[in-house]
Amino acid sequence: HLFSNLEIVMIKIGETSGTLDLALERITELFKKQEALMSRIISMLIYPFLMIVVGGVVVTTVFVLVIPRFVSIFQEMGEALPVPTQILLWISHIMSNYWWLLLCLLASGIIGYRLALKTKTTIALFDWCTLTIPWIGSLVKLLCAARFCRSMATLLDGGIPIVDAVNIAKDSIANSIVIKRIIDVQNKIKEGSGIAIPLREARVFPELMIQMVACGEEMGNLKQMLINVADTSDTALQNQIFRIVSFLEPIMILLMGIIVAGIVSAILLPIFGMSQLPI
Repeated sequence: HLFSNLEIVMIKIGETSGTLDLALERITELFKKQEALMSRIISMLIYPFLMIVVGGVVVTTVFVLVIPRFVSIFQEMGEALPVPTQILLWISHIMSNYWWLLLCLLASGIIGYRLALKTKTTIALFDWCTLTIPWIGSLVKLLCAARFCRSMATLLDGGIPIVDAVNIAKDSIANSIVIKRIIDVQNKIKEGSGIAIPLREARVFPELMIQMVACGEEMGNLKQMLINVADTSDTALQNQIFRIVSFLEPIMILLMGIIVAGIVSAILLPIFGMSQLPI
């Protein structure tokens, strides 16, 4: 139960044909490519993730430890506080006195999310959202294309018929919507259709992938073209993530600056108001 259907089939074919070493080499090469891709993606996302974590810790520290020290000062003023200051103090009061409730809500949200992902309806809804959200949808499609094509190429190289290869390669994809569309592709191939047209009709893969697969199918070199599609999708995926991260970095810095400026302004507003009172 620890091994995927693709691994089991490849090893079974290797055992039967006496080429187990080649089958293991193909599986190793496949997972090396997939691991290299995921490692590069994670490396690009580390910096934005650290910015979010550090920013969240700093803002939480300000609300919990710094702002409560100004409460007594504001109370001594005896003046009506500006609305931004009142909102700031209210948030600080909630975070300082009801932190346990916030932690419970966070834990409940995480547990609810994990439980929700165990139902087919929720999984399908989540997968549909990831495919339709701008930017994220294109990334998911490129990732699915890379994994599907590389798995297909490995299976075809092992001598597996294209219908069976499509059926097995779908297990390398984690999106249930894409898997359902691939099952439709498999059924159309059984009916005598090629692979390029059903893939286009599935509407879950990039157009460039469809065109390259169509060329490979017409030239009789589908396996090599699938490898080229996987490599191209890997490169396009990395480039898109790099562009998104490059765009998000200044946005996150600007957002943090706005939050800090808002906190400082809300604290200083009543102090400035007090300094303008007649002596």
